[in-house]
Amino acid sequence: MQDLIDIVEMILFALLLYIGWMQDMYLLTGKPTPALEKPKKKRNLKPKSPKDCPYCQSEHLGGCVYPEIGGVRPWQEVKSKRGRPKTYSSEGYACVNEACDYYQITAETIHALRRDGTRNQCEAVTQWECGACGKKHTAWLGTPQYRLKTCSHKVTLAIHLSMKGMNQADISEVLEHSEKTIQRWLDRGGRHSERLHEEKLTGLALTHIQLDELFTRVRQRGKRTRVWTAIDGQTRLLVARAIGGRKHLSAHELMHQVVKRLADEMMPIFTSDGLNHYYYTLTTHFGQWTVVTGKWKPVWQVAQDLLYGQFRKVKSGYRLKRVYTKILCGTRDQMESGLKGLGFTGKTQTAYVERLNLTLRHIIAALARRTMALA
Repeated sequence: MQDLIDIVEMILFALLLYIGWMQDMYLLTGKPTPALEKPKKKRNLKPKSPKDCPYCQSEHLGGCVYPEIGGVRPWQEVKSKRGRPKTYSSEGYACVNEACDYYQITAETIHALRRDGTRNQCEAVTQWECGACGKKHTAWLGTPQYRLKTCSHKVTLAIHLSMKGMNQADISEVLEHSEKTIQRWLDRGGRHSERLHEEKLTGLALTHIQLDELFTRVRQRGKRTRVWTAIDGQTRLLVARAIGGRKHLSAHELMHQVVKRLADEMMPIFTSDGLNHYYYTLTTHFGQWTVVTGKWKPVWQVAQDLLYGQFRKVKSGYRLKRVYTKILCGTRDQMESGLKGLGFTGKTQTAYVERLNLTLRHIIAALARRTMALA
């Protein structure tokens, strides 16, 4: 027993000597001993190419190709002069029959649409008939109300209540419709808004784009989901958005939409937070393939006029310790002069997209923090 006690005392004495030696080394050198230092690895970001973007490799995000109206004879010259003259304006509507010569021609002076009464007992909706092929459709074609017998104000109210945080069961009780019907209205409204966004926002001349993401909890999946946003710094226009996880796939989806919205040969100034996914997606979509001597395959080179800076935050727990900026594409002088030329202060920041995130959390209950309204 005495031998065991002596061994334990010797081990404790050796441990105390080692601790004292470590303290002396720290006092003499002013820094920890090499045994306690953790080597810092400098991470060099490597640019990507369009081969790394799954959306560039696929064609399911391409726009619709509409036929040209050149060479189509106006219907007023084809039809007979007899009959009642046209009294209702059909400007903006078109025939939906692909076999018709006037397919998707919205000009009133060219297409062959004429009014054919009204439909829907709850709310009168004009019905149009094509005089060339006889195809009929209502004025609600292409809207969330198409082929619905419910009044439009009920569908609008259901979407508005859902944005305010009311669940589908309560909306069903208020409007006296089933939950499946409410869900179908919400799905229709979301798909229509997305199509409208893609159709109208094309060929934009944007000069400064800020990127960021915010998270929310999804009830069905039981995990966090990010809402990726891109906003124009001058007009505060929401250019693109993507919903997904904190992965490269979602970042590629966001940047692919941004490139589709921009006009040809437009190179905005990009700023974001410290997430490196943005750097990879920017270098993927802004550049060109060049032939390099000595290599049998073309090499992807990032655009030389691409300017991209990050606004990084250093936190300790929930407290913000300090902030700093880092320029990943271009130089700091080019970034400051470019932002000052657009009317900004010249500092790399993401204030406008952060303000957009706060606005989204205020108007959409599912994005609010610490709430029972989950997405």
